[in-house]
Amino acid sequence: MLNILARRVASERIVVITFTFSLLGTALLTFFSVPEVVEVDLEDISEEYIGLNVHTEGRIKDINKGYRQGEIVIVLLDIDSTASIMVYVKERCISYLSEEERKQLGNGCVISVEGKVSKYKGSYQMAVEKIDGLKVIQAAEYPISISTVLSMPSVYEGMNITFIGKVMEKRLIANYKMKYVTDGANFIWVYVENGKNVYGSVDVSGMFFYDEEKGRWCIKVSEGTTDKYAPHPSTFSAGYENITLDELLSTPQVYDGMLVSISSLRVLLHEELIGTSFVLREDDYYAHCMLFSSSTDLDKYGKLWNSSSIVQFTGKFIYYANAGEWQLTAHSNENIILIN
Repeated sequence: MLNILARRVASERIVVITFTFSLLGTALLTFFSVPEVVEVDLEDISEEYIGLNVHTEGRIKDINKGYRQGEIVIVLLDIDSTASIMVYVKERCISYLSEEERKQLGNGCVISVEGKVSKYKGSYQMAVEKIDGLKVIQAAEYPISISTVLSMPSVYEGMNITFIGKVMEKRLIANYKMKYVTDGANFIWVYVENGKNVYGSVDVSGMFFYDEEKGRWCIKVSEGTTDKYAPHPSTFSAGYENITLDELLSTPQVYDGMLVSISSLRVLLHEELIGTSFVLREDDYYAHCMLFSSSTDLDKYGKLWNSSSIVQFTGKFIYYANAGEWQLTAHSNENIILIN
């Protein structure tokens, strides 16, 4: 009886030990089957990393659908150098991101990626297949400032960028209407292909490139693309640019033929000619204004002609060749609003 009991206990011990070693073996197998991930700076990726899983960071220069279904292709730039690498990311990795991260993902965005390094036609590339192999570290600046782009031109070269600026000068060369645009801190030339004459504050979206002939960095807005050159809505009201007399007369050629709205102008004098001619003043700047309207309508605005009156003007800014001067013109007395 005792022998039978001893044999049973020994058998149970063998089962427990066998099961324990089985679990340990499975754990060790799982541990050693997980590929090691190597931390590396993007600019340091070389032959020694081929076939390895690496983790690196960079700034997106371009992001597009890949040739293979379910794949996104990213051109990733090193943060501190001009080094770059092509990264192939499975769409499921993008879907795994939060809604906020997906909104932030785009040109100029800083991301981290984890994937296997390979080499194709002399260039290194990465394949990101792990579902959490892509993370957004820093959202792209949007709209971006001209100063930011010009401070890191190699990063943004060939990239489509969007910014808000004000047109300071215009020229016409071949099929391009060239605009000299400022964001208040820096300037850049914008080449608008067969574009409309939009002046003042503008929204610009186009490709950042280096004009070898002119020796300068520029933005090209191409026709028939998603590029954009249009009035900036926050500074335009019913098609009129809110502006000061100072800005108008400092660069009058830029605003030639433009609809403008100027507030807080003081009436200095007036006379009845074809319409009503009067002079408006803003600080040390003066403008000759022609109001084409009937005298009956003007009777309603008797106070308008008082030299102490302050008015708001809305109309067109033009060059009047016969008088050899820049003028403000309006065809309705409603375009002159008496403030006080």
